[in-house]
Amino acid sequence: MRAGALFFAILLAACVRAPSMSVAQAEAVQTAAERLLTSTAGTPMTSGPLPPAIDALEPKSVRIAPEGVYVETSSWFVGEVGIFVPRDPASFTLVSGSDPEYHRIHGNVFSYRIRG
Repeated sequence: MRAGALFFAILLAACVRAPSMSVAQAEAVQTAAERLLTSTAGTPMTSGPLPPAIDALEPKSVRIAPEGVYVETSSWFVGEVGIFVPRDPASFTLVSGSDPEYHRIHGNVFSYRIRG
């Protein structure tokens, strides 16, 4: 019985992923995130209306971190996935096998996964 529950939990966690998006959607998200980075100056986004491009992702949360904007779209236990736009794209480096793990969607828009 435990093996079945563990298998189900692993299967469900594997299915949690960042939303797919078109090039136009990614460009709109990038523009909206860049505006958030300018207007919020590194503070967490806890209230207020979201830009339409980010709101369309139906986020669970939006965090303005020192490294950029995290749009959490789903989570499971301590894991989390979503969309990330770096504050300084020129200094952002993709590292294979890192946690969080990032994958470029388009331009400066990345999906991310935090395994926890």
